[in-house]
Amino acid sequence: MSVFDERYNNDETGRLAYDPSMLLRVIMSAYARGITSSRLIERLCKENVVFIALSGDSQPHFTTVANFVSIMSDVIQPLFTDSDILKEIIVTADTGFANEANMTYLYENKINGYIPDNQFRFRDPKFQDRHAKHPQWKRQNRNPRNQIPASAFKFDPVNKTCQCPAGEDMWLKKMSPLTKLIIKF
Repeated sequence: MSVFDERYNNDETGRLAYDPSMLLRVIMSAYARGITSSRLIERLCKENVVFIALSGDSQPHFTTVANFVSIMSDVIQPLFTDSDILKEIIVTADTGFANEANMTYLYENKINGYIPDNQFRFRDPKFQDRHAKHPQWKRQNRNPRNQIPASAFKFDPVNKTCQCPAGEDMWLKKMSPLTKLIIKF
């Protein structure tokens, strides 16, 4: 945190500055939860027990949070783009990230990462008889003859309507506000 010392070392005049490591902890924790509003971060530091602990119950004002982010962004960004930092931390991820590209990246960059392998039982010979021992674990294969292919549906992207093969209109139930992709009819 020595990169912040020059700016926040004020022993001679004015009020003592908030500890920059505390501000960085609070801001990074909020950003990790998708919270970017400085006013909401201020409120969390007053009401949320996790943020109270992170801030040491110091409750920084929203302008302090906003100023820290705007003034120190050029100092904060290198902290997270420096590849040496990734070598000092442990990366964990959900099984959805278990793929060859991610594993190769972690290995080539010598990053200590733990990602559960969701396919190990299919490759390990010890689990070849798992369905005989536990028939309830066997995946139920759907009969493809009962499924209607997507090409049988008529989709109108202009009006955002869809018609099933039986000629019935389908209702748009949900749309992603970020990507504008239709999620569910």
